[in-house]
Amino acid sequence: MRNKPLVVFCLFKNNCMLRGIVEKCEQNYDFGYENGKLQLSGIVVRVLRVNENGSEREAWLRVSGDRDKVKMFEQLLRRADGVRYQLVYDAYYSKIYRVVYFKQLCNADKCPYLRPPLGAMAKTAVIIPCGVVIEYILSKSSLVKELKKYGCQILLSHSIDEMDYMLTQRQEYALLHAYLRGYYRYPRKVSLKELAEELGMAVSTLAELLRRAEAKVIEAFVRHEVPHYLVKRLLEREMAMLYKKQAKCTTEEKIGVKDVSMMEQTTPKYCYEHVGEMVMG
Repeated sequence: MRNKPLVVFCLFKNNCMLRGIVEKCEQNYDFGYENGKLQLSGIVVRVLRVNENGSEREAWLRVSGDRDKVKMFEQLLRRADGVRYQLVYDAYYSKIYRVVYFKQLCNADKCPYLRPPLGAMAKTAVIIPCGVVIEYILSKSSLVKELKKYGCQILLSHSIDEMDYMLTQRQEYALLHAYLRGYYRYPRKVSLKELAEELGMAVSTLAELLRRAEAKVIEAFVRHEVPHYLVKRLLEREMAMLYKKQAKCTTEEKIGVKDVSMMEQTTPKYCYEHVGEMVMG
């Protein structure tokens, strides 16, 4: 079990210059939790790549979210000392920036994203006001202890087999075959019935297989292109857990709360500000 590969989400509270800029953008961060849905605004910054050269560091970032906050992010970059940037791509929901800055502006001596422990791959890094949420793929579960030594706080961990947006072997085979045969071209080069015959399965079976595969591809696209979705999923997990806990406890005396009432703990703002203290289920 100790050698079983894991997917781990953790929070790293560093003093990086980029995190400081995001934090300034989010001083008036606004979101709510209504009808079981978390309403998120503001910005989220996804780290696409980081390069180093001598005394400088180059970060490629996808900044998405509220347009006014994205504009504020760019203004803060422009005003920052020792920083220069380039707008590389401007999409409807996000922008891609190339940001170059001096290494000393990042005060993290041991960055778990740039230098993860051996056997760990940093798959995703998203900058939010209270730190950097990093998604790791670990070759063995014992590496969780190593991440904690780096100062990472574990938010969520699960078996790599539980990655809900990964295609199964059958889904991958059917989807690639359909794509290569021109099923997704316009107009289509092959019908669903013809594909089913080629693959030796019923039309209804192939249709369901492709629908499930397509849903996972869209899921992966949204997670990559709109990082709000990733943060939203993590917060909603914590939200659901807190509301479930609240339902079991009717008074503060029963749960022994000392500093913060259970009612206050179940507000979205409390969850966001204390995301580093989450214990995700």
